[in-house]
Amino acid sequence: MMEAGALDGVNQALGAHVISPFPFGVVATRPGPSFAGIDTIKVAVVVSVL
Repeated sequence: MMEAGALDGVNQALGAHVISPFPFGVVATRPGPSFAGIDTIKVAVVVSVL
Protein backbone atom coordinates (compact mmCIF):
# COMPACT_ATOMS: atom_id res chain seq x y z
CA MET A 1 0.00 0.00 0.00
CA MET A 2 2.84 2.36 0.80
CA GLU A 3 4.50 1.69 -2.55
CA ALA A 4 1.16 2.40 -4.23
CA GLY A 5 1.06 5.84 -2.56
CA ALA A 6 -1.51 5.18 0.16
CA LEU A 7 0.41 7.43 2.56
CA ASP A 8 1.40 10.17 0.13
CA GLY A 9 0.80 13.52 1.81
CA VAL A 10 0.27 11.98 5.26
CA ASN A 11 2.21 13.83 7.95
CA GLN A 12 1.02 11.94 10.99
CA ALA A 13 -0.91 8.80 11.90
CA LEU A 14 -2.20 7.86 15.35
CA GLY A 15 -3.72 4.63 16.57
CA ALA A 16 -4.93 3.02 19.76
CA HIS A 17 -5.81 -0.45 20.87
CA VAL A 18 -8.69 -0.81 23.29
CA ILE A 19 -9.47 -4.07 25.06
CA SER A 20 -12.82 -4.33 26.80
CA PRO A 21 -14.83 -7.29 28.06
CA PHE A 22 -17.93 -5.06 28.13
CA PRO A 23 -20.42 -4.63 25.29
CA PHE A 24 -20.60 -1.46 23.21
CA GLY A 25 -22.21 1.42 25.08
CA VAL A 26 -21.28 0.21 28.59
CA VAL A 27 -19.01 2.45 30.65
CA ALA A 28 -17.27 0.76 33.58
CA THR A 29 -14.58 1.70 36.09
CA ARG A 30 -12.87 0.32 39.14
CA PRO A 31 -10.49 1.72 41.74
CA GLY A 32 -6.76 1.56 41.10
CA PRO A 33 -4.74 1.26 37.91
CA SER A 34 -5.91 -0.78 34.98
CA PHE A 35 -3.66 -1.40 31.99
CA ALA A 36 -1.47 1.33 33.45
CA GLY A 37 1.79 1.83 31.68
CA ILE A 38 3.83 4.39 29.86
CA ASP A 39 6.37 3.93 27.12
CA THR A 40 8.40 6.50 25.28
CA ILE A 41 10.00 6.13 21.88
CA LYS A 42 11.93 8.53 19.72
CA VAL A 43 11.54 8.35 15.96
CA ALA A 44 13.81 10.14 13.52
CA VAL A 45 12.52 10.59 9.98
CA VAL A 46 15.05 11.53 7.34
CA VAL A 47 13.62 12.87 4.12
CA SER A 48 15.75 12.93 1.01
CA VAL A 49 14.62 14.91 -2.01
CA LEU A 50 16.22 13.79 -5.24
